[in-house]
Amino acid sequence: MASYSNFYDAFVHFIGAYATWRNNLVYAEFYLEQSRDYADAGSWKFAIYSVCNAVQELVNTHNYCLQMDVADWRSNHFFSSIYWAWIEGTADGGEEFTMDLLLSTMVGATPEQVMYFIGLADAYRQSIWNKPFNVEYFAALARGFME
Repeated sequence: MASYSNFYDAFVHFIGAYATWRNNLVYAEFYLEQSRDYADAGSWKFAIYSVCNAVQELVNTHNYCLQMDVADWRSNHFFSSIYWAWIEGTADGGEEFTMDLLLSTMVGATPEQVMYFIGLADAYRQSIWNKPFNVEYFAALARGFME
């Protein structure tokens, strides 16, 4: 898996994934049209099955485009693009990204931005929902907050 060290490399891979995502939307549209045809014919089980296929196609393409299965942001073209755009996009070579900066940005966010952020966080959380739970790692993480 690639580890990105600049905006250009990460963004080129993200654009490639976005192009694939756009192409895969055709499959979701096909399943939705198919479900409409089944519903018009009274074949409700097949209509529901086709809607489920359309939703699954959308979830798969979303996860592919954003690399929701990649936990390390340095190897994720979407999150690396955001990070490196921040670092390379400021005149002084990059303002340090701190918890204070994150919190002040979140406090000043619009309701729409908050909803979008929570949606991304929930989607990210859902992508690891069925992954094995690393007890040692999370115990060490919790101990770090107690010190």
